[in-house]
Amino acid sequence: MASKQQPGVKNLLIEGDNATVIRALRGEISTPWTIAAINKDVNKFLITMASVSISHVYREANIAADWLSKTGQTVFNSKVN
Repeated sequence: MASKQQPGVKNLLIEGDNATVIRALRGEISTPWTIAAINKDVNKFLITMASVSISHVYREANIAADWLSKTGQTVFNSKVN
């Protein structure tokens, strides 16, 4: 019996400007306790992928994501009347 292909993400590219988080996700360092639970959850998800690439990028190369995170934080902290 042929297996039915499930739709969804198969190949994943992760880029981040926090070197500690990236190195922990790659398994290069012991995961700091502050992100251990999140790292564990992420790794459970990553093993379901056909391929995963995890790269460190400098903040200057990540301007759009930096802007979005700051804008999201501003919106989150704003009151809606």
